[in-house]
Amino acid sequence: MYPNPRYLTTLDPNTLPLGASLGIDASGNVVGATVTEFTSSGTFYKSTAATLICVYGLGAGAGGGGGFRNNTAGGSATGGGGGSGGGGCWVFLQGSHVATSETITIGGGGSSGTGGTTAGNGGGGGATLFGSISWTGGAGGQGGANTGTRTGGTPPTILGVTYGNGGNASIGAGAAGRVAWLHGAGGGAGAGQNVAVTANTGGAGGGLGVATANLGGGGTGGGVGVSGTAGALVTDEWRGAGTGGGGGGSAISAPAGDGGNGIRGSGGGGGGGAFAARAGNGGVGGDGYVLVIQT
Repeated sequence: MYPNPRYLTTLDPNTLPLGASLGIDASGNVVGATVTEFTSSGTFYKSTAATLICVYGLGAGAGGGGGFRNNTAGGSATGGGGGSGGGGCWVFLQGSHVATSETITIGGGGSSGTGGTTAGNGGGGGATLFGSISWTGGAGGQGGANTGTRTGGTPPTILGVTYGNGGNASIGAGAAGRVAWLHGAGGGAGAGQNVAVTANTGGAGGGLGVATANLGGGGTGGGVGVSGTAGALVTDEWRGAGTGGGGGGSAISAPAGDGGNGIRGSGGGGGGGAFAARAGNGGVGGDGYVLVIQT
């Protein structure tokens, strides 16, 4: 449907203009073009004069896993793994190859994993589409258990690029989610508790930045028995991705914290583990996103 599209997984606004009529002004706004963003499903209408269509798509973030509840005396409990971010990249299309109208489908964020004695995995994020072009959603974090490592969701690989992993959970402090660039960021892991003696803090959600090996920078991990905070939109980033939710803190003989929700394409945090009390639920993943620039 779209002959010879051009794909890009990294685009720094400072490298624009892409052409003579497209650029970024001093306030970070796209100028010399028509810009349309979609945070819910709808229809894109092409300008009759458009010669270049630049589409940034982002799959939905996944949900965090629920924390484990251990009722056995002296028993341990892990938190839930953080959900991964959805995959994202830019696609460049000749205006003549794009229909007068195109259907936009925004992927829904992955569901929360439920905490408990059988902790649930976080749900996967839905795919986002511009016509027939699709961006895959993230993978959910594992639900907690009485021991071992519960892995965070692994993000999709788009054009050889994979980042935005959810944090791994254990019986210790939750690991932070991984930073992302055009993908969504990962959610932080929920904290575990060790042999009903030591409770811990949840991991921070992943933020946004080009140093994708970094961790944290998104929602704050919860302290002992405290829920992680939700991710946020980074107001000076026009590309649209949000940050991951923080993991919930664990607790002993008291309710554990829930994972924070991911925002716009990023993963939810894992729920905290608990002894003899309510385990935390994972956070919900952020919905997908589409940004279209036509010039």
